[in-house]
Amino acid sequence: MDKIEGTLGRSAPNTTVPWEPEAQQLMEELLEQQPVLVRISAAKRMRDQAERDARETGRSQVEAKRFIELFGQANAGAHV
Repeated sequence: MDKIEGTLGRSAPNTTVPWEPEAQQLMEELLEQQPVLVRISAAKRMRDQAERDARETGRSQVEAKRFIELFGQANAGAHV
């Protein structure tokens, strides 16, 4: 059976990390390029990974610069 990385449980509501507005905007731009049917899953995966990275690297928030390092940037005018 395939092994997948677990996601954060709902039992830990205080584990959310704040986001810089620029980082949130970058995520929204990347999600707009995803097919509609996968956007919710992609958003959860990106959010969980970015917040986990912020905690593991000692950051107090998800930063735009680090978000770009993790996921890249949206291509202007690109629609998938």
